[in-house]
Amino acid sequence: MRLVSHVGRAIRKSGLNTTEFARESGIARSTLEKLIGGHFSEIRRDTIERIAARLKITDISELFSLQAEEQDFLAPYKARKSVTFLFGTHDVTDAHRSEKTPLRTTVDLWDFRTQAELLSFLRSHEPQLRDELRFYSKAGFGAHERQEVLDLVRRHNTVIVGSPKINPACEAVLCSVFRGGQGYKPRRKDGPRLKLSEGGRLKGSILDAGGSHGLGIVDTQESRLVVPCDYKPAGETSQDAGLAYVVYRPLGTAEEVCCVILAGISGCGTYGAARSLVEHPPTQQDLQPGVAHERATQTTFKKPTDSTRDDRHVVKVGTVMAV
Repeated sequence: MRLVSHVGRAIRKSGLNTTEFARESGIARSTLEKLIGGHFSEIRRDTIERIAARLKITDISELFSLQAEEQDFLAPYKARKSVTFLFGTHDVTDAHRSEKTPLRTTVDLWDFRTQAELLSFLRSHEPQLRDELRFYSKAGFGAHERQEVLDLVRRHNTVIVGSPKINPACEAVLCSVFRGGQGYKPRRKDGPRLKLSEGGRLKGSILDAGGSHGLGIVDTQESRLVVPCDYKPAGETSQDAGLAYVVYRPLGTAEEVCCVILAGISGCGTYGAARSLVEHPPTQQDLQPGVAHERATQTTFKKPTDSTRDDRHVVKVGTVMAV
């Protein structure tokens, strides 16, 4: 048995972030962060009482519970022995195409590299793992496709490759996981506004919604650029940015499944987000049902030539912030 903290979830429901709650409750932010992250060995009674009083909670189970066993990142894949990858497709410009000719699409090379990196890691732990690939274009993504994606996420282990600007499945799942809000400018005129995070978590947008910080991942709570993108000429070191999400039992499902979202400024950043999970998988403490483990990553790469061919190679991947 282990004691699991739901303090972060309770604070998010109140509409406050960690800084605001710490100030109003009189509890040190460092103490709250330990409780939210589950990194504590003991809890002072007056701390619990202050939290409960500020949130007007009388049932202690809203703040803590005992769980019989810990959830492991790999457990759903070992149990199901399957994973489904969801890709977004690019439309291919074709001057000779007529209205009767089917639209040609393609998938970014780095998206396939991302898939190969994570699949190799998963199969190193579960050799019998089966994989399935599904592809969605923005032009052909409607209500039927959205429902199909959400059903997949609820019933299967899924990995969504690519950000909302390319992969409409990513937008659909993020909207459902975080249920709208401020923080992400919609790509489509009628698209929802996405908040990629809640409460005291990293409120990151892979493209700054306000346009004042530049290109990269922005912590809107602190109003600062967390991971900047810095693209240099061929032969010099450049940086790309990405976000990785891992949600155990997403969207309120009771199924033992996991959803992974990998979104980068470019495909190189998406690949870096996958590498971060491979090199440092989420711990058991990171995975609470329905709560997204989120991390911002920086991918250092070099492009050896000025060729239009994408010949970038990754030098290093670092996790800048994980919550």
